[in-house]
Amino acid sequence: MNFNYGLTKFLSPEELKLLSSSGLSYSLSEYGYERKRAYIFQNEIFPVDYKITVIKVTYNQNFYNLTHPMVLGALIGLGIKRECIGDIYIDEAIYILVISEIAKYVLLNLTKIDKAKVELEEVDIDVLKDFNLDIYEEKQIIVSSLRLDVIVSAITNFSRKKTNEYINLKNVKVNGIICTNNDLIVKVDDLISIHRFGRTIIEEIVRKTKKNKYVLLIKRTK
Repeated sequence: MNFNYGLTKFLSPEELKLLSSSGLSYSLSEYGYERKRAYIFQNEIFPVDYKITVIKVTYNQNFYNLTHPMVLGALIGLGIKRECIGDIYIDEAIYILVISEIAKYVLLNLTKIDKAKVELEEVDIDVLKDFNLDIYEEKQIIVSSLRLDVIVSAITNFSRKKTNEYINLKNVKVNGIICTNNDLIVKVDDLISIHRFGRTIIEEIVRKTKKNKYVLLIKRTK
């Protein structure tokens, strides 16, 4: 992938990894867990306005439960390219990061997500500091090996057959990159993102049991 000097749109984890190994001088936007905007410098490094707008979405939660795929699908349905959309956070409301150039278009045209009518407002980006965007809970799991399919099965409670099918359908990312390699050996500090099951960090291999199984300490998004 070739990178041009100046401000990028939102880069995916795969693109961010390529950028980090490109040898270019750049800075990244503060906000965004998986997707960030970068400014690539030609010579002098200086403070950057990353032109990110946060849109708050509210709706009647008594009747609807909107999910990340629903929100993203509604935006894509408006003809917006994925690279113009940053992270989507779901808390007491939904917060969408977009490039500022399309913010007005979103505010005017996004009136419904799935079957739910929504109300939108632009909010200051600092509102994201007011709550924890990545609330994790720690727990221990016991697995027979460190293979990806074994760990995903333990997290999702899927059968091994269903787990392998789920991985093959590109529903799992490891460190931000889609992985269809079922027998990949997972390591400490790896980040596993599973569609519909959030993110899991492998914190520690605590010990091995008498039956030679692994006791892992993991952190999962709530």
